[in-house]
Amino acid sequence: MSDVKISGLRKSYGRFEAIKGVDLTVADGEFVVMVGPSGCGKSTLLRTIAGLEGADEGAIAVGGRDVTHEEPADRGVAMVFQNYALYPHMNVSGNMSFGLRMAGMAKDKIAAAVERAAGILNIGDHLDKQPKALSGGQKQRVAIGRAITRQPEVFLFDEPLSNLDAALRTKMRVELGRLHADLGATMIYVTHDQTEAMTMADRIVVLRDGLVEQVGSPRELYNRPVGRFVAGFLGSPRMNVVPARLTRREGDRITVSIDGLDDMTRPLDVTKGKDLREGDTVFVGIRPEAFGPPEDSGRRFALKIRVVENLGRETLVYGTPQGFVSDESDAEDGDLVIQFARQKDVRPGQTIDIGLSASALYIFDDAGLTRSFPNDH
Repeated sequence: MSDVKISGLRKSYGRFEAIKGVDLTVADGEFVVMVGPSGCGKSTLLRTIAGLEGADEGAIAVGGRDVTHEEPADRGVAMVFQNYALYPHMNVSGNMSFGLRMAGMAKDKIAAAVERAAGILNIGDHLDKQPKALSGGQKQRVAIGRAITRQPEVFLFDEPLSNLDAALRTKMRVELGRLHADLGATMIYVTHDQTEAMTMADRIVVLRDGLVEQVGSPRELYNRPVGRFVAGFLGSPRMNVVPARLTRREGDRITVSIDGLDDMTRPLDVTKGKDLREGDTVFVGIRPEAFGPPEDSGRRFALKIRVVENLGRETLVYGTPQGFVSDESDAEDGDLVIQFARQKDVRPGQTIDIGLSASALYIFDDAGLTRSFPNDH
């Protein structure tokens, strides 16, 4: 068993409380990714699990064993850092075997452990090289290999791909996924990159201001976010949000009014939070990919294009809707961002018709909590 259980964890630096009471369980063999904006506490939480920071309150258990007050080397975890943390005077083999040598392991067992890790990571041809002779991706493999040689119960990754270029990050994401499948190990991974989280995780933990906002699978968090923060954080480009007014409520259905568009009726999730009432201010969330052709959708509006991003497989259009404005979209000046899943021949200054179906809408109350999800989710 190599599960991790965190209970009531708190960590402060002076008057600043970085972790404000986190409860989290990571199952044996699970790949969990923690995401959130800078300063949300994700790296502090990871370092506290590793024992590099002491917990002020709460408990940490690894494999059912309380490790809250144990030294980092005794916790059964291995951490891979953002900056690789390789010894420049040692070759690859020396870096990968350093921890085992310090632990007094026999030379033949050390050699076997290094050979095994090098084979898993395809760096067997680089064991005699110094770190300065390696590429960024190779250095990262060495850092991961050093963790593998220790055969930990849990792997901890602190933004390990942030120093790599875009193409290499994509390649390393695939390799880390393969590594997890091959080892079957428990992995906890910290990143600010929601793409890494969506593509790699079994479950995602979204943190904000030292607290857990939501935990779930990538699809669950994308399709059913608990509020505007999670909805806006996961998704690239981020969700469009426009102000609206609740004009009618009939049981579990509400009708919302957006200036410039006909009223739209949606089912309402009333299982959480306050009840919405007629006249309340609400916010309508629309994923960029949810817009459609005007002839296929229930509503249509004109969009004056300001910026076009042709990305080959898709086209992103930023523009000003005629008759209403968004509250907090990716673009500036109240623009909407619309994603076409193909190449589209449009240009700045042009006005185009866009369709919008009520079934594609999220409804948030004024506290930012999700009250209605798209029908097909």
